[in-house]
Parts: sequence; C-alpha cells; structure tokens
Amino acid sequence: MEHAFVNASAASDWRNILAERGINTQDFDSLLRKPTLSGNNFDQQLIDLKEFVATVEKTGSVKSGGGISWSVGLASNYAKRGKVGQAILGSKTLGTAFNRLVKFYPLIQDRTDVSLEMGEDFTTLGYRILDPDIWPRTEDALYTLGVFSSFIKTAAPTAWETVDILIEADKNVVKKDLTNEVCANVVYEAETNGIRFPTKILSNPIGLLPPVENDILNYLNRLLVEKRRYLPVSEKTRQAIFQGLSRGHVTQDHVAKTLGLSRRTLRRKLAAEEVSYQAILDECRMRAASLEFKISPNQSLSEMALKLGYSEHSTFSRAFMRWAGIAPQQFRKLH
Repeated sequence: MEHAFVNASAASDWRNILAERGINTQDFDSLLRKPTLSGNNFDQQLIDLKEFVATVEKTGSVKSGGGISWSVGLASNYAKRGKVGQAILGSKTLGTAFNRLVKFYPLIQDRTDVSLEMGEDFTTLGYRILDPDIWPRTEDALYTLGVFSSFIKTAAPTAWETVDILIEADKNVVKKDLTNEVCANVVYEAETNGIRFPTKILSNPIGLLPPVENDILNYLNRLLVEKRRYLPVSEKTRQAIFQGLSRGHVTQDHVAKTLGLSRRTLRRKLAAEEVSYQAILDECRMRAASLEFKISPNQSLSEMALKLGYSEHSTFSRAFMRWAGIAPQQFRKLH
C-alpha cells in the first residue's frame, strides 16, 4: 500500500501556534525538516500522514497541552491550504464551503473520508481517516474538527449550543473529558468523527475571502481527476471499501459503481494488478476489525461482525483466525 500524505501547511499551523503559546515545537520542526514531496500535478508540499498524525497525538496528549488540539484547529489559517483553501474560504455560504471541503479534501489529505449528510433538521459533517493502521487518532480528529468548527462559529456563532461533537473512539479509550475542551455535547463510539449541527445554518453567509473565479474551481477539478487517475485501482477499491464498511456498502457492484466502473471492468483491472476483489475485501475487513478492537473494546463480536458485513459472528471469527492466526477473543485480550 502506498504512503498517504497531508498538506505540509497543517504541520506549519501546529508549529506556529505552539510557538506563540510557548510550547515546545521540536517534533513539528523535525517533521517539517524532512524532505517534502510535490505530489503528482499538485501545487503543494506534502508530508507523511502517518507521521503527522503520530506527532499530533503525541503533542495533543501531553499534560501541559490539555485541549491544545482543538484550539490549534480553531486558530488554523485555512488560507494556507493553497487554492483549496481559497475556494472554501471564498464561498458565499456555509453550505457551499462545506460542499467544497468535501469535494476537494482529497487534495489536502490522502486516504480520508470527509462527508456531508444532510437531514431535515440536522446535518453531520464527518471526518475519518480510512487507514486503520493510523491509530491512535483522537487528537487528530479534535484538531480537524476544530478547523471545521471555526467555519460554523463564523457563519452561525449562536448555533454552537445546539452542536454535537462525534468521536469514533470509546470514552474509556479517550481517557479524558472532551466536553470541557469543545464546549459542546460529545457523542462517543460514533460511526465517524464529526460535527452535527442545525441544517438551517447552511444558508448562512460566510465570506472569509473574496469569491474565487471559476478558473480556480476548474483547476481544482482537473487536479482531482489527475489524482484519481494516478491511484492504482486496487487502492481506489480499498478506499471505497473502507468508506462503505460502516454503512454496509461493500458489495462489488456498489464499489464498482462508486469508482465509475462496471463490475466486469473492475474485476479485469484488479486482475491486471494481480489481486481479486475478495482478497481486498477480506484484507480491509480484518484491518478494520483490528481497529474496532482498539476504539470500541466493549463492542460484542456479533456487533462487530455485522458492522463488517458478516451475517454471523462465527463466519467473522473463522476469517479473523485465518488472518491473525489467533481467535478474535484472544486478539482483544492482547490489545
């Protein structure tokens, strides 16, 4: 599996804000000194996502930095995210800003699912890293949701008292009271990290930057096409499966449709990479299972099996045994 990357300006935000507050910046200095990569046809500098999240987790969890991840997110300058930042901050309404955020987020950070699920009364802006091996990631979630919440607080400052913050991890795993950090109701063991807010505020004006010209939006659309073309079909399939696991959308037909392919074409392209859909699905399910044991230690095997698309937990247990070499109950005790 290829490395995942994130826009280096995220690490710069951390470094600058920590320096302003007199907190040691050594870890982020080291991260930023490493050779950065210019992504294929991207106008940005990139750093390794796994290393970035590990650095955020380390910094955010230290005693002297209580609440720092959320506050860094709130204070971050999204204009530093290049043309993507300009497009988001130059939106006329909060709804347009969030739709552009969802659409163009792959240009900011790899292997990540940002979604906007609109309901009549409430809407959820979700954020989840699709790589189960990048764990822990609670501080990264708080940082990113802090960034997203700054848009809500700008467009609808009085709506914050009605907001819920969603955290994918179990409260016992987080080991601290996040309510005091985010000043909102916190829901643990959610399907995704996210912010649930009143749908009506999506029409509120935001206008943090002047409106962007169509040529910038067209340019970003071209970059998205180029990035998707660059990814191997096997990696696209993994990401589609991880996106769909919590929603029950992991059939081959659904994944093929998500990728804009027929089922036959998907099979042919995967065969050209010497891998099958079933092999990728099994791999994703087992990697997701190992994450579930960490973030939801009290979840029953039956619940986990259902979440991963198995009709019976016995089928899941046998598959896990083949993958890990030990029974899921034993794996849980070890981790």
